[in-house]
Amino acid sequence: MTLTMTNKINSITFEMVDTAITRVEHANHINLGTLKHTLSSNPEQAVEMFNSLVVTDSIDDKFKQIMNSYPQLLDNAHHLLETSILLS
Repeated sequence: MTLTMTNKINSITFEMVDTAITRVEHANHINLGTLKHTLSSNPEQAVEMFNSLVVTDSIDDKFKQIMNSYPQLLDNAHHLLETSILLS
């Protein structure tokens, strides 16, 4: 199980993150251009964030992680949660 998680973590790319966010946009009929721009300005950090969210089990814990580690993205927390679920 750990090996599978590790492989999944290592396989997440910024392109996958961007695609997942686009899917969240379409599903919610919204424009997340500002969020995409913020994440694309530091793609390594974005991938690291989603890697850590993907291995976190509960949605509550994922939300707490966003609040504590990425407070600048709190306005988009529910979109980040949706994206992390798609990447799981």
